[in-house]
Formats: sequence, structure tokens, C-alpha cells
Amino acid sequence: MTWLPISSDAATVDRKTVFGLLGEAGARLEELVDASWQVADVTLLEIAWARLAQLLECHRIAEHETIAGLPVENWRGSNEVSSRERAALRFVEQFVFDPGLCRGELSHELANHLSWQGAVNFAAAINAFEGY
Repeated sequence: MTWLPISSDAATVDRKTVFGLLGEAGARLEELVDASWQVADVTLLEIAWARLAQLLECHRIAEHETIAGLPVENWRGSNEVSSRERAALRFVEQFVFDPGLCRGELSHELANHLSWQGAVNFAAAINAFEGY
């Protein structure tokens, strides 16, 4: 089931199809999402995107149990997840529930791993991903 006026078959719905429903606004959003992959850490974005999809129950993406070899859903109990990846995953989870609480410790922890500019780029990318 979907709110979109297209087939709900997850195998046939892609980002371009969804953005196409939004006209000019969709074209701008697609540009923003594409730009996000250019300015932020791609590996962290893949992990974050998968976790975001799981949290928002986007099944086409969330069906992957691992991204970049990491257990995305059960990352807290995994020794395979680095402190850098943990910082990104903590940030994403908080962003989904209340982005206003991403300030302070979460932002500082992310910036310690990515730099402040890297943390800002990462946050902007997550914001763009959640928007679509």
C-alpha cells in the first residue's frame, strides 16, 4: 500500500519515479539528494540511508540486513561497527525521532570523526534523504 498514485510494487518504484510526481520541486529535490552523495562520506551515507529506511519502514531498502558489510539494524551489539559509524548511526536515529536533539553531544561526536564541515554535510544529506 502506498499514498503515491502509482503501483505499490516496490520492485518497480524508484526515486526518479517518485520525484517525477512532484514536477519542478521533485527535480530540485533529486538534485539535492544527488549533491548529498557528492559532499558527504559515501560509506557512512549508505549505512545511514539503510538505517533511516529501516526506521521509516521503507521495505525496499530496509530489507538489506547488512550495508557495507555492517549489521545495520543490530549495530549496537556488533564489534564490526567502528566508533565513526556508531556516531553516524546514533545521529541518524536521533534525527528521525527529533532532529532538534541532534545538537550537543551527538553533533560533537560526529564532528570529531568527520570535521564540522563533514558533520554539516552529513546532516544535510540525512535531511534530504528523510525528505524523500
